[in-house]
Amino acid sequence: MRKRAALLFLSAMIAPAMAQTDTPFDMSPERKPAPQAPALPTPAPVSKPPARRYLLQAPILHLQGENVGQAWTFNLTPEQAASAVSLDLGYTNALVVAPEASQIRVTINETAIVEQPVRGAQRPQQLSLPLPPGLLMPGTNRIRISVQQRHRTDCTIDSTYELWTDVDAASTFLTFSAPDANRMRRLEDIRAIGVDEAGRSRFHLVVPALGQTDAATVLLKLAEGLALLGNAVNASFSVSRDMPAEDKPGEMVVVAATADEMRTLASLTDDPSAAAATTRFLQLPGHGDALAFTGADWTAIGTVVDQFLSMAGTAGGRRGMIDTTPSRAVDTPMLDGAASLTFASLGRPGEEFSGRRFSTDIAVAMPQDFYANAYGSATILLDAAYTAQVLPGSRINITVNGNLATTVPITAAGGAVLRQYPIKVSMQHFRPGVNVIGLEAMLLTQADRVCAPGAPAEKTPRFALFGTSRFVVPDFARLSLAPNLAATAGLGFPYVGATAPTTVHLGRNDEATLSAAATVLGKLAQAGGHAFPIQPAPAAGNGDDRNAIYVGTATSLPAERLAGVILPTPVDGQPGGGERSDVSVDSWRDKIDPGTLAGTLARMNGWMKETFNLDLAAVHLIPRANEPYALPDTAGIFVSQSIDRDAGTVQTVVSAANDALLRSGTQVLGDQANWMAIAGQTSAYDTASSGMISSPADDPGLLSFQPVSFTNLRLVAANWLSGNFVFYALGLIVCATALGLASAALLARLGRRDD
Repeated sequence: MRKRAALLFLSAMIAPAMAQTDTPFDMSPERKPAPQAPALPTPAPVSKPPARRYLLQAPILHLQGENVGQAWTFNLTPEQAASAVSLDLGYTNALVVAPEASQIRVTINETAIVEQPVRGAQRPQQLSLPLPPGLLMPGTNRIRISVQQRHRTDCTIDSTYELWTDVDAASTFLTFSAPDANRMRRLEDIRAIGVDEAGRSRFHLVVPALGQTDAATVLLKLAEGLALLGNAVNASFSVSRDMPAEDKPGEMVVVAATADEMRTLASLTDDPSAAAATTRFLQLPGHGDALAFTGADWTAIGTVVDQFLSMAGTAGGRRGMIDTTPSRAVDTPMLDGAASLTFASLGRPGEEFSGRRFSTDIAVAMPQDFYANAYGSATILLDAAYTAQVLPGSRINITVNGNLATTVPITAAGGAVLRQYPIKVSMQHFRPGVNVIGLEAMLLTQADRVCAPGAPAEKTPRFALFGTSRFVVPDFARLSLAPNLAATAGLGFPYVGATAPTTVHLGRNDEATLSAAATVLGKLAQAGGHAFPIQPAPAAGNGDDRNAIYVGTATSLPAERLAGVILPTPVDGQPGGGERSDVSVDSWRDKIDPGTLAGTLARMNGWMKETFNLDLAAVHLIPRANEPYALPDTAGIFVSQSIDRDAGTVQTVVSAANDALLRSGTQVLGDQANWMAIAGQTSAYDTASSGMISSPADDPGLLSFQPVSFTNLRLVAANWLSGNFVFYALGLIVCATALGLASAALLARLGRRDD
């Protein structure tokens, strides 16, 4: 419509000009017609490449073992679902995988798309298959990639760790026949943001008024809403004044600007509706679609963003489930107390197995005030069976968040059917938020010991796990403590759900700081399930006895907020810290004279750790104060938390040594694997190991005690005494002494004296 009006306006301007131009009478002899220039060939229309949608959530999907797979969900727009689609799959596998006995399988919405032998040992395999029409649906779609792998020559359990298949994210994608299938037209389409070749999603916020306080407030609120509505697993934010140079997969451009700034930024013609407070998708020149939040001023834009937050979902309250479908394809139940759940309800139905190492997992979530990791234990009531081939010496391992919790040996020969067989699971490694409980069966057979030709490919089932197995959790203690970064990362505690606004202190109003702050607030809102009110403030401002978040480089934040860490000494030419040293404490332990007192204590401490998992350093009467954590020289971005015991508020610091580390750390925190590894009092990203390292809180402070009941008090006391066993031992001594004195007094009064 705008183009038509422009054409009519242009015609009206051109017509009078042409009418006023008179051609003079020509008296010259008649001339030959001027030679016509040859017509230029009409340029062929530029064809757009087909639209792609990458699928994996990591650069490599590593599938290790005999029968292993990963399922998750992805979202599509109605236009993508209606388009003709093909699936590309690229993978490699270990050389020892026998292709004649191994298979890779891909299902989408429970329909098998790929069922082929694994043949990527010599060179990477690239498959391209059309999808049946109508298979994909607008909104949520489920995909599962699994492999069944057998060794070429070895039948041992150890050999199963040599079996792997790596699916390449850059070579695994959907291709849509419609070139503009990736265009976004509705707010609901934000869920279809997709991922890039490394499995990451990014919201690029373009704010020409970057630096204004009003703009920062709106920007951070907007980040919460986008994170909630997008619900991407590995989402991060970047902030800039200008448009990005090019469109990238898995990236969505969001513009927040006044009407005047929008016209300049987007090169738009005058539009009567541009001054109105609106949210709309724009087709920007030289770019794809951008979601624009605009208005006459930043007050109007703030109103639009508040409406967007309401649509994204800001309703508080306790949730019964945590949405983990983007990463696990099933929701995870939140356990607020005693519960008994079947494996089938947790997404793990019955399964038969013919190999040597069977593995599966389930997931449950614990509340932010979970306080039972020192004494509590859950129970798996196992419904399973194994054949007479399985020998004594086989075992079942239970892990919690990757940590071994229980090992159950199989001692009976001749096979058995286990019905509600109880397996105690220590809750030591449980944490607030999502917890993954793994079950692994190590199966020994006589046939595997002989390992005759063809034995690795045997497909007769020898083990079965039934979906009627149950995970049972007793009632556990509830006590909110801080510092507790696991509760913050897992559930957004204590910020999400708080009635008072959280003060967000920004070191500077620059791109690096705002990008990090937007990523952190988005991850917190996503973890807690809804947005929370915020109030940006300068880094040196007073929090007014409210929960606070500090974001910025170490030099831009107050020194007292960095008291929980010891920063590495910067060295010229190194962005993060001091010179690395290979000298370690462990390397000097062997140099201590074993005959000295220090050597004796060191050997005793090592023996106690190996035998009883007991550290003598934990034996103390007075709780040690929270000591500052010395960051390694290779530390990048770090997160630290402290508590104001008088005000009962929590302060969380997100910082790095410089702008470069803060900017790169934004993407690091966006990765879900790194985010869920945040725990304790301080967590930092180690650039050398590409993983998170954490320091526990030695003396956490009390935030709340709910519910107030005798049962909860008893459970809290049991957990506290289990963690402070010195007081438990002293209590037993005092009680025994009191009992002895009372018995002596009673006998002295009532007993017969021996004269």
